[in-house]
Amino acid sequence: MANGGFEEDHFAHWEVKKAPGQDFYYDNLVKVGYYLDNKVFRSGKRSLRLQSDNRMRVMSVKGSFALAPSRQYRASLWQRADAAMKPTWSLSLREYDTDQRGGVALKPTGRVDRGWAEVAGDFITASRTVATFSLGNRGGTGGAWFDDVAIEDKGPALVLLTANGVGRDWDKKPPYPNLTVNTGGAYVADKPMTTDTEKEGEPVLFTKGCLTDGVASADYRQKPRGAYAYWQSRDSGSLVFDLAKPYPVRRVRVNIIKDDARKAHGVQRIELRLDSATGKLLAAIDPAGNGWNVFDGLNVDAQRLALVFTREQGRSYITITEVEIWGELAGVAK
Repeated sequence: MANGGFEEDHFAHWEVKKAPGQDFYYDNLVKVGYYLDNKVFRSGKRSLRLQSDNRMRVMSVKGSFALAPSRQYRASLWQRADAAMKPTWSLSLREYDTDQRGGVALKPTGRVDRGWAEVAGDFITASRTVATFSLGNRGGTGGAWFDDVAIEDKGPALVLLTANGVGRDWDKKPPYPNLTVNTGGAYVADKPMTTDTEKEGEPVLFTKGCLTDGVASADYRQKPRGAYAYWQSRDSGSLVFDLAKPYPVRRVRVNIIKDDARKAHGVQRIELRLDSATGKLLAAIDPAGNGWNVFDGLNVDAQRLALVFTREQGRSYITITEVEIWGELAGVAK
């Protein structure tokens, strides 16, 4: 990424208000400043410092970068700040072929280095993607520093085998344009779930099911069926996903609701098994967390995968909002 370490002069490749041809700018009106700091840095010889002498002022610096299509990436940055400061960071993506916008969840990794803390997140590009980093501060006084902003290419993107968001008859776009393969597959629950309406034992097509509709939120307003499904008063339940033919599977993501406030919804354990609910155990997550739970680093050729859910003690509902199966097309028999 161009000038991710802020080593180049004049804030090259970054948008800094009123700083053409300068390595610093201080706004005497609102009492905030932007500096290339050669005294505090994590690596190289400089970092970006945001200086605030106005505790109510919000400030930010942005940098936009075009990325190669259909790739996996890891975004990261290192930050430190004085105690009173409130540093912020975000990474947004714009897909120009579909004019679709989204964000990347950048979270602390737990890595620290001489007062610096790393935040990072993974994402995938489609055809024409522009990434925009925003580094800022939302209040307080003192300094906030940023260094080693990076976007690492992790190789070709996987393809989505569960057609999430394809075939919907409503206005939202698929979440992964140009990365989705419509395998013609389906899933079936061991017992019917609300809000899927198929009869017991009848497969639910990926292009029609609420668990593969491209919506990870619990949006009950979605038509013709809501964006989530659940079992009530069951200790466990299972789903079998049939991809219609074998694929090299590399990642499975499962989004659940774990409601710790009302203690109504909760999953304790998620198992990933080959072929059926009693098949070979590939991996397990225990305890499962609210939101996305990820089985990563898989290396299995599979046509059918089963997810087995165990209800958390004291909860009434096993609630699932989305399931994604990611794999490769290489080596797939046509």
